[in-house]
Amino acid sequence: MKPHILTATLLTILLQVLFPAAAWSQTDYPKRDSGDTVTYDNRYQIRDDLFRIYRRAETKRSSEECIAIADTLLEQSILTGDKKAECLAHVLKMNYYLNIKDENRLQAEAIATRETSRRNGFMQYYYYAYSQEINLYLSSNRLLQAKDLIEIMNNEAVADNDYYGQALSLMQNGKLYQQRVNYSKASEYYSMAAEMYEQKVPSQTPVSAYTMASDVSLRIRDFDNALTYAEKGLAYEDNDPKTQIQLLNHKAMALFGLKRYAEFSSVHREIIDFQNVAGVNGRKLSLSYYPLWEAYNGRYEEALHLAKEVKSVGGYIISRMIREYMHDYQGAMAETDTLQQLTIENYSLAIDEDLNAMSIRIGNEQLKLENARLTVEKEIKDAEFRRSIMLGSIIASLLIILILSTYLINRIRDSRRIREQNRLLQIANEEAVKARNRAERSEKIQSAFIQNMSHEIRTPLNAIVGFSQLLADPGYSGVLTEDEKLEYSELIRNNTGILTSLVSDILNLADIESGQLKTDISEFGCNDVCRNAISEIRSYIKKGVEVSFGSEVDDSFKLISDRYRVEQVLSNLLSNACKFTEEGEVRLFCSLSETPGMMTISVADSGPGIPPEKAEEIFERFTKLDSFKQGNGLGLSICRLLASTIGGEVMLDTTYSDGARFKFVIPLKTTVL
Repeated sequence: MKPHILTATLLTILLQVLFPAAAWSQTDYPKRDSGDTVTYDNRYQIRDDLFRIYRRAETKRSSEECIAIADTLLEQSILTGDKKAECLAHVLKMNYYLNIKDENRLQAEAIATRETSRRNGFMQYYYYAYSQEINLYLSSNRLLQAKDLIEIMNNEAVADNDYYGQALSLMQNGKLYQQRVNYSKASEYYSMAAEMYEQKVPSQTPVSAYTMASDVSLRIRDFDNALTYAEKGLAYEDNDPKTQIQLLNHKAMALFGLKRYAEFSSVHREIIDFQNVAGVNGRKLSLSYYPLWEAYNGRYEEALHLAKEVKSVGGYIISRMIREYMHDYQGAMAETDTLQQLTIENYSLAIDEDLNAMSIRIGNEQLKLENARLTVEKEIKDAEFRRSIMLGSIIASLLIILILSTYLINRIRDSRRIREQNRLLQIANEEAVKARNRAERSEKIQSAFIQNMSHEIRTPLNAIVGFSQLLADPGYSGVLTEDEKLEYSELIRNNTGILTSLVSDILNLADIESGQLKTDISEFGCNDVCRNAISEIRSYIKKGVEVSFGSEVDDSFKLISDRYRVEQVLSNLLSNACKFTEEGEVRLFCSLSETPGMMTISVADSGPGIPPEKAEEIFERFTKLDSFKQGNGLGLSICRLLASTIGGEVMLDTTYSDGARFKFVIPLKTTVL
């Protein structure tokens, strides 16, 4: 008997001895009548005997015993030729290692799962293995590693034309942005995942995507979308009781937030009825909405007490909704301030983790550059050594040639060889110098980038933390005046805006380079978007500086483009102008005549101006003409890239001499694509 067959047989006998036959009996599983044949709830459609082993391993998934049973399943599936069961055996082991957070063994098992699933033709487990690795990174707050693996997973899914893998990538992107406290972006990804499940992967239910989208929408008080997503999830009738209760909770909270109290009361009755039918603990599963029901019935103290039992951010959101319902707006504002502080702390934690991961990457890149430099130096030394050997060989050859032939013939041949060798050596030296220069330039760029990012992030972050601690310190509560408190709160909001803008610039740049930036073409008012851009940068305007707006077109004139990208470019140009203008004027102007057939929106300021020879240099990444001014050197570069995505262009007007003037040229379209 072969060794692996003997091993599998012994393990099977051992399991039968340790776990009596009753534990593996057919009565453990629901039966379906089909004439004289009795079948089992074998949801994976593998061999019945292998499915019983799988179910046994599932019941032991929190114990190391799960691995032994999974190994038995693996041996038996190979012996019987059940390829799907072979994949499931690897999945069991991978899930156990994720549960105990054993990263090395999880990664090894994920590789084995992918190899087996691709070989056996069950690609759903291939992308599920990627998903479990990503979940490990997300649970340990290693967001950059998670983002890298999501990108790899999505690229492979696109190459394989596998919609399940693409949908799973969208779900993981949603989790990533949710952990980065960017709930709007998270909701967008969850919604796209649900749409792909419905349209491209009908065998998979989109309920989990709708549940997550509804949850993050509630966090940003987007009650309309929260209600829409919850109702879409509830439209599926095969939800498990826990998910059904969760979706009903979200629907109830959204209706309460929309002040549709009669419908809220109706959903409450629906939840009670469902709990009675399903036989679940409704009070425990409905903790997120139940405080609102208590408030609706006038039991405010009990409602606020129950809200405190809700974990983390959700408790403050519910408390705010209750206080708004009580018309206690001061209390609602206090809950908002606490929620904002918690959001800032979570945001800061995510940024610190990203910075740490980025520092490690840069350190690794520096090591690679150092190795490249050493390699170049070694190649130069080897070239010199070969040159010495070569010259010695040539001299020896010349001596032999002088003995065998005339002086003239030997001299001609020797001269040709030397010239050729010198030419090749010169080429080698030039290539070595170019490689060394590239390595040095790359090292300088990397160092300047991390120093600039560290300074630009920590400066507003320190201001936020410092003034927040000052406002929260009881020792200063009786000392600070209301004007001082308002001033400190304004400083916190301004620095939060700076920090958000910085991270947004970095994420926008990453999206543009990865080709993930999307455009939404629609019709909108040209003058409206200009006025909105001015409103967004009001906090950047210094005293003594006037911001004005003029236009050659009336308010009814419409542009057909991506409104969000146009407004984003204008906001960046205006904030940049305000940053460099200490006194005088910043002027935003719309013109149809300056560039025929195009809309030209210009931003002019009375600041120090930009030399014409720097007109293109300022659009390079990380370029700052004044190193003492705050900024990351990405704004103008991102403006030009964003403009190009909608067919436009951003440029410096080199003829303007009263400061600096930038032109944003947008093509005119007649129809919405």
